[in-house]
Amino acid sequence: MHFHIAICDDEQLQVQINTSYLKDIIKKNHLDVTLTGFTTLDALNEHLASNEIDIIFMDIDLGDASGIQGAAELFSSRPDIVVIFITGHREFACEAFDIDALGYILKPIVPDKLEHTLLKAIRQISDRKEKQANHFLVFYGDKNKMRVPEHEIRIIERSGSHALITTTKESYRVYDSLKNLAERLSDDFIRINQSDLLNIAEIDSIRGTTLYTKNCGEKVISRKYRKDVLDAFFQM
Repeated sequence: MHFHIAICDDEQLQVQINTSYLKDIIKKNHLDVTLTGFTTLDALNEHLASNEIDIIFMDIDLGDASGIQGAAELFSSRPDIVVIFITGHREFACEAFDIDALGYILKPIVPDKLEHTLLKAIRQISDRKEKQANHFLVFYGDKNKMRVPEHEIRIIERSGSHALITTTKESYRVYDSLKNLAERLSDDFIRINQSDLLNIAEIDSIRGTTLYTKNCGEKVISRKYRKDVLDAFFQM
């Protein structure tokens, strides 16, 4: 399995040092990895607009920018990215873990600590990718049998006598009920009302009975499903 790793530090020398450490670990553990370095959050975000990244090793003090704030913004649109902080600032550890960073490595780097944290991230991503690869929704759309990976499905909406399945690539009209479709999906999907079955990864935020999604607009949470939706959201 191939992995894409980014290193973001406002000092080019530190990017080179971190890259050197990681190359040694990658070689030792026979990992298939592409490493890319950045000295600004803007450059990292520009790269992310058209490229996949699995893991980011990020400094907290990025000159005029905050690595913690930058990571929090990344998580809002790319929740699957794993962020590990490499920093000289011990005092920000609690804030880092509050935004679900996987690790917090202090400078100067201890190679064993870096290796342990990288391998932990690799295992986490491998487990998720294998799970995604093995989960598909099979249905008939326009008389053709379709097989769509679950992680590509954003939302399934009831519309009259059919359901509309919206994925990251296209939409499909299916003559099946939300109940039947939900029974064939994993726990990564949740009913939020009588008309919508949502991929949990699409949840951006919740305010009262309004659920804000990343790509599917605003949705109303019905009273019947509110507790389940909130439980799923806080376990993300």
